Amino acid sequence: MGSVYISDDSMIFIQNARSTKSGGGFSTKKRLRVSNSSVVSLENVTAGSHGGAFTALGDVEIAGHSMVNMSNSHAETGHGGGFGTEKGLKVSNGSRLIIRNATAGNSGGGFYAKGRALISRSTVSIQNATARHGGGFITIDEVVIDEMSSVSISSSRSANQGGGFQAEGHLQVTNTSVLTLQNVTAQNYGGGFLAIGEVEIAGNSTVNISNS
Repeated sequence: MGSVYISDDSMIFIQNARSTKSGGGFSTKKRLRVSNSSVVSLENVTAGSHGGAFTALGDVEIAGHSMVNMSNSHAETGHGGGFGTEKGLKVSNGSRLIIRNATAGNSGGGFYAKGRALISRSTVSIQNATARHGGGFITIDEVVIDEMSSVSISSSRSANQGGGFQAEGHLQVTNTSVLTLQNVTAQNYGGGFLAIGEVEIAGNSTVNISNS
């Protein structure tokens, strides 16, 4: 399918779905936008390759007090146990992204994004995610957590590097935002997280790392 727009208090619920290729729940060849208090929920979804719950060849945007929730999602041999996007991720304006019990055979237990991840005035929670690289998630660009946002990753692990997450660009936590990493481990580098670029924590923001 092309672009997917879910808006105006709409809801999609997908349960017990499987794809032998990519996108256990669904796959879009363009962008995914969830907005205006809408909800997307996926449970018990598996992909043989990438994107346990879904894949998007465009960007993924969750906006306007919306929620995307996935549990028990698996990408058996590829990237993005929860989901994968070939571009970026944006979560904004009071929205929530919740991922629980997600695994990826390669990179990004919770999610995999080839572009930047921007979290603004929103909440991201990832629990029990595992991958070879980037237990909680991996981005092939920067991670920006801004404007009183909260990102929490717990009980996640990587067989190689980035137990909590891995960012190929820089990490920025600003404007009274909070990043919490708890019980996250990596076999090699970056038990809490691995950032290839610079790390900036500013504007009364906090990074908490425990048991990593």
